[in-house]
Amino acid sequence: MKFIIDQPVCDLLPDLVICLPIIRGFDNTRGGDEARELLRKTERELRDSLTTEQFWQDPRVTVYLDAFKKFGTDPDVRRPAHVALAKRVLEGGQLPDINPIVNIYNAISIKYLTPFGGENLDVLKGDFRLYIAKGGEMWIPIGGDKAKPALPGELVWGDDIDLSTRALNWRQCDRTKMTEETTNGFFVMDGFNGVNKDVMEAAAAEFIHIATTLCGGNAEVYWMSSGSKYAIISMQDD
Repeated sequence: MKFIIDQPVCDLLPDLVICLPIIRGFDNTRGGDEARELLRKTERELRDSLTTEQFWQDPRVTVYLDAFKKFGTDPDVRRPAHVALAKRVLEGGQLPDINPIVNIYNAISIKYLTPFGGENLDVLKGDFRLYIAKGGEMWIPIGGDKAKPALPGELVWGDDIDLSTRALNWRQCDRTKMTEETTNGFFVMDGFNGVNKDVMEAAAAEFIHIATTLCGGNAEVYWMSSGSKYAIISMQDD
């Protein structure tokens, strides 16, 4: 199967870069205590290292606010994923304890201030594509049971069945969510050349090291951009 960035997305955001770690054969019931403590430790470190004022001025935040506005999404209403997580922590809240892999990538997301999502590789059908929504595409949020259609113009990830993620990285769907039963996962970071590509490289390396140490599995990393708009991922039945 292919992971694809549509050309109109590249035209809209020419500096967009996607980092795509893949981990196969992990056990998402292992390492729960360690992953939870990593998340709590990273929350404390974020509060100690960054003020709210510094946060809203950080290029790793502002570049996403500007990008959301470019595709017609109000970032005050639908915040970039890492912005929403870090804002919650800086305001004194804790992120939910979901499962080991999710706790690890949420910790990495707030440490590096980069969007970081994870989904079940085995439930994808056909190619997985980042494209500009026509409007009305089906999307069921995590924990929901009713479709909430995409708005015209927003950037969405989807396969042959429905949408996985709306507004580039805002929120993921229920069908592809990472659970304790998931053993093969794909993880998506989006960023921008000249702003945070080096941050993404460091985040991907640390995530893979921690995730495979705690949960096992074998990892590989793919990169996509306007100059390389697709990555070919082998599936078990290929």
